[in-house]
Amino acid sequence: MEEIMIKACLCDLFGILVSDTKCSGGASEEITTSSRNDSTDSLGNLGGLTGLSPEDNRQRVYENARGYFEQSGAQMPDMLLPGALDFIKDLYRHGIRMASTATDCRPEKVLSSVGLYSMFDYIVDPQTVAERPAPEALLKAANNLGIDPEECIAIENTPEGIEAAKAAGMRCLAVGDLTRLYTADMAVPDVRGLTLLRIKDGLEVRPAG
Repeated sequence: MEEIMIKACLCDLFGILVSDTKCSGGASEEITTSSRNDSTDSLGNLGGLTGLSPEDNRQRVYENARGYFEQSGAQMPDMLLPGALDFIKDLYRHGIRMASTATDCRPEKVLSSVGLYSMFDYIVDPQTVAERPAPEALLKAANNLGIDPEECIAIENTPEGIEAAKAAGMRCLAVGDLTRLYTADMAVPDVRGLTLLRIKDGLEVRPAG
């Protein structure tokens, strides 16, 4: 059977990795769309890095992120959905490039608040792209990562997100209500237990689109 080539995961955030229902008061307002006026495209560089391509850099940033969780994990996994950290760590260990394609929040604030910012190679600026079902955010992320769309997996949680993935020529992993997400290439209720191997096993081998 043909092996699916996956080099990057392009991920929306709320409802997949992060729960907006667990944000409260000012914290919620700060990271949502209403206050995203200074969001910018950026590379994950919390560890003082300018990029994550070299394997030694990836390992170093991974260790920094792990240390962050060990030291402050008690206060911030509130927003992090069950299984999200293990899922991202599995992708990271396998050298999968990560990009945030969220357009309904300030992604750099969201990722920083849950300790995942340094594990993302690219963050799409929500102000520079059209919202789904337009594929612009996905295509911009793939272009900036230097990876062909057919080697990217779009991780979405709405029918509009699935439509955007198909328009971008990408396979789509949908997370959430399976009755609404049946047109995706693969759908799961949440990311608990999700791994790169499980994604490869679950995706139907066919041209994306």
